[in-house]
Amino acid sequence: MRSTTKRHRYPTVVGILAGSVLLTAVPSAATTGGGSGVGDPYFPDDGNPGYDVSHYDVRVAYDPARPGHLDGDTTVTATATDRLDRFHLDLEGFRVGSVTVDGVPVRSVTRSGAHELVITPAGLIAKGAKFAVRVRYSGKPVGESWHRLTNGGVSVTGEPHSATVWYPANDHPSDKATFRLSATVPGTWTVIGNGRPGPTTSPAKGRKTFRWYEDKPLATYLSTLAIDKFTVHTSKLADGTPVINAYSPGAVIDPESEALLPEIIGFLASKFGPYPFSSAGGIVINGEADAGGNGPLALETQSRPTYSGMMFDASMVHEYAHQWFGDSVSFSDWRDGCIAECVAQYANQL
Repeated sequence: MRSTTKRHRYPTVVGILAGSVLLTAVPSAATTGGGSGVGDPYFPDDGNPGYDVSHYDVRVAYDPARPGHLDGDTTVTATATDRLDRFHLDLEGFRVGSVTVDGVPVRSVTRSGAHELVITPAGLIAKGAKFAVRVRYSGKPVGESWHRLTNGGVSVTGEPHSATVWYPANDHPSDKATFRLSATVPGTWTVIGNGRPGPTTSPAKGRKTFRWYEDKPLATYLSTLAIDKFTVHTSKLADGTPVINAYSPGAVIDPESEALLPEIIGFLASKFGPYPFSSAGGIVINGEADAGGNGPLALETQSRPTYSGMMFDASMVHEYAHQWFGDSVSFSDWRDGCIAECVAQYANQL
């Protein structure tokens, strides 16, 4: 069964820290268009109607020596599918410092429920209009998808939720978007994300900013942030697709398993069609410092699955089958998870 290779994550309800933005009671008047929850039968509070996200630009700064603090600056680009006098984003915890829509400060920001950030823009957003909402936030990451690793690093993974523990999102697989990550960490640490790497820069002495770009739309639960003192191996598939494998200190580096990846991708491509993404590889993490054994054993984070301890052939086939079914071909209703899990199990049998 799938639970032997991936434990599902259900974040707990946490207290919300009020920030410097004016926080008011949630308006009782009926909203135009936007609201809370897309009505998923399993997770009715997840996601938000009224808009369609096209891109996330997520910028974070984190120091493992200060594990209770993350600084975030995320811009969500979307198109209104209805007239919006207010709309929701999903975000757990954090102090919200400022919110703008197309560069204009919003009228108000409110909190509702476990993870609703309710935003009232300065003016009505017309149906069909493209808009960009920028949220600056800071504080302690909360939620069960934020995993502190044995070496002091971090891995953010989980299903059905993980995005909202580190950036504001429309957190439902029915709304996929391209993704850009910029993460600043102390210079001795490395950041691994989805997609292809961009330039690494040093914005200040002793600091590095790593950049990752996923140019194919992803469901928010498939995005990832991994910070550790990784050993990184790079290679290419036969068609030139870059392969990036990252190993936490203490994780097993198995050259034979690593060498299987091109064969596994080639086999799955012969059954399901060309590999759907512009990069490949794996992130192998090592344990959790906060214990409990709650971390996922494997998760199909897009273009670069995450594994605990080591990669081995059965989990590689399973998580890579998801790159076609679950990641590229996704479901818009969590009841249809068989599109991902059943095909992945079938691929293992093949």
